[in-house]
Amino acid sequence: MDLPRRYPYMPHWPTIATMLAGGAVLLALGTGCIMLPTRSGTRELGGILFGGFFILFGAAVIVLGALSAIRRLFIGRTLELGEDALLLPTGFLQLRTRRVAYADIEGTWEMTRQKVYTFQLVTKGRTHGISSVFLDRQSYTAVKDFLT
Repeated sequence: MDLPRRYPYMPHWPTIATMLAGGAVLLALGTGCIMLPTRSGTRELGGILFGGFFILFGAAVIVLGALSAIRRLFIGRTLELGEDALLLPTGFLQLRTRRVAYADIEGTWEMTRQKVYTFQLVTKGRTHGISSVFLDRQSYTAVKDFLT
């Protein structure tokens, strides 16, 4: 493999659309819980609190989806396999870059949670994750194969 090699590291559009649609559904459920009266024609405190939770959680999911869309459109990030180190975007919205030297990697493994694969790199006292949510399938496999 020719080095350095760069791979786009950003959320996929279907993931962003799922967050936005899921948040909209939660908002609709919350609004329905608040607006629907009970048999006596009054609204109960439990329904209002339950609906408020759905509205709050739905709004948070929509904000996260919107931030992911803005990040994908305006802040292009890449994962770079260099000659002697890996440059990995980290932090909130992957706005920072961490340099992980190949010599410092002590172990690797792959985790799966609900069809999301994460390749873990263990260095001296730290664990770094490379998520399949941010890479296409071919890039994820190429990075994983290179690092193992």
